Amino acid sequence: MTEAVLALDCSGDTYSVGLLVEGRHQTSIDGLKARAALRDLPGHAAYLLKNSGLNYESLVAVGVTRGPGSFTGVRLGVTLAKTIAMTAGCGIAAFDTLSVMAAGFAEGYDRGQVAVALDARRKELYCAVFDFAELETVVKTDVRTPADFGALLGECSELKVLVGSGFQAYPSLVPTGFAGLLGGGKRLSQPPVVTLCEMTYQAWKNGQLQPWGEVVPEYHRQADIQVSVKPLV
Repeated sequence: MTEAVLALDCSGDTYSVGLLVEGRHQTSIDGLKARAALRDLPGHAAYLLKNSGLNYESLVAVGVTRGPGSFTGVRLGVTLAKTIAMTAGCGIAAFDTLSVMAAGFAEGYDRGQVAVALDARRKELYCAVFDFAELETVVKTDVRTPADFGALLGECSELKVLVGSGFQAYPSLVPTGFAGLLGGGKRLSQPPVVTLCEMTYQAWKNGQLQPWGEVVPEYHRQADIQVSVKPLV
């Protein structure tokens, strides 16, 4: 049996989809507008599979970021992952977005901590701190004000990496005297799909997949726009 996993992320302004076969990263497509994911991502996923001589039935797992992030993007990503998993007849590995971003910087570190902060607007952050050892949670993922997260960072004595758009939006979050890595560029606001593929493969190997019907988005707060439906009289 071919061990193929497909992973997708729509949590930010762009979306990514990647394919890993037999434990090795095969190919990926990224940098595309997340709002077009519902229309374009299934075709891109099928293209990656076809180019590798595979189809949806070849998949043993589908990986996805379940949030936090863009409300529309997270909802689309989870919905598409569930649809693909249902078609393929496989389970899903759904990951906290910030944990995947942290894992993307884990290579080369056997100890220390990584802080992830995404600008959530409304003068708030989606933020967390992880230990590089097994990516254990030091500060759980939640919505916080910059001041509150800054206070928590002040209690973290082993920070090696700071990553995320939150540190760009609020430079004062960077602790005084911090001499570690301040992650930027493409990995500033979204998780790397290659890392998501690898985490999905490991989840499958370890028997940690969820049935597609049990996976739900994790928004961590209410949407900016609330829609109410009034009954017709």
